[in-house]
Amino acid sequence: MGYLSRIKTISVAVFLAVLGVSLFSSCDDNDDDSGGSAAMLDQAILFEGKLTTGGSFSKDFILDIIGDTNIDVQNPLEVTVGNYGMLRSAVGDKAGIVDQLKVAGPVDGTDLAFISECSSYGKLRYVDLSGAQLKGDRLPDRSFASTYEYKDEYGAIELSLFVPLYRVVLPAAVKEIGSEAFSHVLLTEFAMPESLVKLKSGCFSNCMLLGGELSIPEGVSEVPDEAFMRTSSLESIVIAGTVDKIGEQAFFGTSARSLTICEGVREIEEEAFMSSRLEEVSIPSTLQRIEPLAFGNMDRLKTIRTSAVNPPDAANHGEDFDSPSGKCYPDAFGDDKWFDSTPHTVVVYVPDGAADKYASSRGWDWFSDFR
Repeated sequence: MGYLSRIKTISVAVFLAVLGVSLFSSCDDNDDDSGGSAAMLDQAILFEGKLTTGGSFSKDFILDIIGDTNIDVQNPLEVTVGNYGMLRSAVGDKAGIVDQLKVAGPVDGTDLAFISECSSYGKLRYVDLSGAQLKGDRLPDRSFASTYEYKDEYGAIELSLFVPLYRVVLPAAVKEIGSEAFSHVLLTEFAMPESLVKLKSGCFSNCMLLGGELSIPEGVSEVPDEAFMRTSSLESIVIAGTVDKIGEQAFFGTSARSLTICEGVREIEEEAFMSSRLEEVSIPSTLQRIEPLAFGNMDRLKTIRTSAVNPPDAANHGEDFDSPSGKCYPDAFGDDKWFDSTPHTVVVYVPDGAADKYASSRGWDWFSDFR
């Protein structure tokens, strides 16, 4: 049994006044005696003094660890800071017990990293930054993301840490959310600021509890690579028409059942929605190109509705992929050699008179039922 299937739970004694200092006090190891490699571990969660590590975390597994995300707030705190980097001193000895925090005043990346510590090493679950002023009106790269250096007999590895921060309210003036800003943060809900114009890669990747409808607001010009990868609690996605391109693996593995892409979007890149649970997809007349496997391995897909009179280019133009059957060249929806391709039985609703064009267009000819 390798590390990808290992689960360890370790009790961690935390000095609450100085967050980030921890000691192993006991270990309950569910592994067998076979070999492994520390480099094969990749994720962990530190919750109420217990570190659980493993190679693969599911939504249900995480909920088994953290329980109800609707907490009964016991120790709320409101603070006003006078300068960047002052939040730690403002919170003081309440860092380990505060469960709801409201902050006003200047806030930078150092302050946001401290908030993440208060969540992982303490009890902080809700954060309101609506009265704060973020430096440059942007959320820095890896703002709330966290890592943990795990060591055992196989060596040391830096793990991505799931952060049990369930709700974060941003200032209304935020224009940019940085790369991996919320990666592995256990948000259950999030409202995109209307002022938002830029998302960076992996900004909400592995937010496994983020639910409801995700709306990319008007003003955002691109959904970048891996932006919402493995968001396994979403119900629906709406992408505004100001978006020009949806990046590689942007929504890989999402749980959303419906997708609406508004008029204006022109390109969907490789594996953008691959392995998702989408059942219904609506695409605009402006869409020009769908890259290989953008809608691959979607075994629940039932309908596609397209407003484009001329079929968007869904063909593979020479890019090869490795599969169990050898090298293959999958189009947007799959390939006969590609394992777990999207079903041929999907019903495609097209504009009047366009059925023959779609049926004879490479990529779209994966399907046969055009209406």
